[in-house]
Amino acid sequence: MPAYVPANPEAAVAPHVEHRLRPLSPPATGLLGLLLARYEPGAPVPATCGDAFDVLVKHGKGLFGISD
Repeated sequence: MPAYVPANPEAAVAPHVEHRLRPLSPPATGLLGLLLARYEPGAPVPATCGDAFDVLVKHGKGLFGISD
């Protein structure tokens, strides 16, 4: 039997349409604010899950380690 290989966490999978408009929690807003302050100062901090996903796809590649 082949070894289990987990999914690549950096693979860009867009959130479902119904989740794109969900508001972000205060901790998520703060973390995205820190990310934007480092990589895109002056950019507005996302308020929804969809906007947060877009920011993470734009600036997050390699942020959580390297991919195979």
